[in-house]
Amino acid sequence: MRATWMAVLPAGLMLMAGTASAQTPPPAPPRPATVTDPTWASAPNGEELSAAYPEFATAIGQEGEVTLRCTALASGGLERCEVVDVKPRGLGFDRAGLSLSSLYRVNPRVVDGQDTKSTVQFAIRFRTQPYDPVAPWTGPEPDATHIAAARVLADRMALEARAAFLDSLEHIDVDADRVDKVRAMLVQAHEEFVERNATAAAIGIARLLSPDQLATIAAGGPFPRRPSDAAIASAGDQSEAVSRAEMDRLRVLYCTQFECPVLSAPSADSVRP
Repeated sequence: MRATWMAVLPAGLMLMAGTASAQTPPPAPPRPATVTDPTWASAPNGEELSAAYPEFATAIGQEGEVTLRCTALASGGLERCEVVDVKPRGLGFDRAGLSLSSLYRVNPRVVDGQDTKSTVQFAIRFRTQPYDPVAPWTGPEPDATHIAAARVLADRMALEARAAFLDSLEHIDVDADRVDKVRAMLVQAHEEFVERNATAAAIGIARLLSPDQLATIAAGGPFPRRPSDAAIASAGDQSEAVSRAEMDRLRVLYCTQFECPVLSAPSADSVRP
């Protein structure tokens, strides 16, 4: 019988072919890890954000935003936080953001069921509250003699306020390279409005205290019972208006020299870590 072509193959080649057909299949690729990204467990509340809001930025009504990058620990705390960006610069929003970082807690990153470290980046936004004007005064208005008597008490109170103002000039929370300029702005605005503030304060006092009560206080007697908060606010509507005008003036002085951006509202998902 005529031999088939397989019969003429060398024995070694036949063996190799047989061996190759018996090799173990390559191992399957590793299974991808199951990962759950971190989420916020808790964050600073409104009161804590307000307490950290830089004081001078509050005085001029300037909003701010700071972006932090932190290590999120398996325990849920944050550490090694650094400032990635801050808007605007110079007003202390970067320092305020870092001071709040210890109040954040995360549900940590989970890899195959194990809590692990991760890096989170997030923005803290400082926004002013809408202005809620006080109810205007609707009671009787004091006459000039009554206001003059109240001015004596208003001037005495202004001396105490002046001392507090001068002390505040030593603790300005802007960046060091602009402290001197901001101090000069504060002094300028204060001097421009000192008389208007005193006049408005005297009117408010005269609305609340009778001439007899003012005479008793001037003679060293006790103050009468404190009026309600609503009455004090309403009687001081002119002081409120002058204070807001002074704040607006201070903002103009500052924003003429430095950046005062209008910041947009955050998007719905921008608070995720």
